[in-house]
Amino acid sequence: QTPHGPILLKDGALLQIGRTTTIADGNANGRFAKTIITVSRSRDAGRTWEVLCPEIPAAPGENDAPSMFHEPHAVELADGTLVGLVRYHGDDHCMRATRSVDGGKTWTTMEKTPMVGLPPHLIALPDGKLVNVYGRRIAQFGYGEFACISDDGGKTWDAANEIMLQPSSNDDLGYPASCLLPDGDLLTVYYQKRAPKEKTVLMATRWRVTR
Repeated sequence: QTPHGPILLKDGALLQIGRTTTIADGNANGRFAKTIITVSRSRDAGRTWEVLCPEIPAAPGENDAPSMFHEPHAVELADGTLVGLVRYHGDDHCMRATRSVDGGKTWTTMEKTPMVGLPPHLIALPDGKLVNVYGRRIAQFGYGEFACISDDGGKTWDAANEIMLQPSSNDDLGYPASCLLPDGDLLTVYYQKRAPKEKTVLMATRWRVTR
C-alpha cells in the first residue's frame, strides 16, 4: 500500500516501496497489526514482481506498537542511490528516512527527519536538489500543504526554511504530489476544503525552487 504507486528507475524497472501488515494475535482484520515497509521490483512493466527487501529496518522501539509506518515514497538520485521517506505515527509526527545504494535490496535503518507531516512525495530536480511535499493535519504546527528542500541528496532537510504552499483552516487535506514542468516550475496537486463546511476539492499550486 502506497498512495503514489511505483517509481520508474533509470534502467526501466519499476520500484514499489509500500506498507504491508502482519496479523497480530490472530486478528484477521489487521486492526492491531504491525506495519512494515517493503520494496519490490518489476522488470516487465508490472506484469510480475520480485521482493527485493521484505522489511526496511526500523529504529529500536519505533515499531513495537501497532500501525506505526505508512505511505512511503522514494526517488532515485543521479548516482543510483534510492532515497525513501515514510509516514510515521509516533508522538513526534516526523517522517522517517532511509537509503539504498544497491538497487533496493538493502536499506539503512529508518531515521527521524525534521519534517512534520504526511505522507511524503519526492521529486529530484535537474540541479540535484530533492523536493518533498506533504500535508500537515496537526493544529499546533499549522494546517496546510508544505514543501521542504534537501541540497545533499536527502541526507539533511532544510526544515528551518520550509515552504508553505497552501494554508488550510482545517485538517481535511493532504496527499500532495509534484511534477516538474518544462519551464522549471513545479506543479503540486493536493486536496483540501475551501471552507470548513464545504466538500473537499482538488487544488494545485504552481511554484519554483529559487534557492
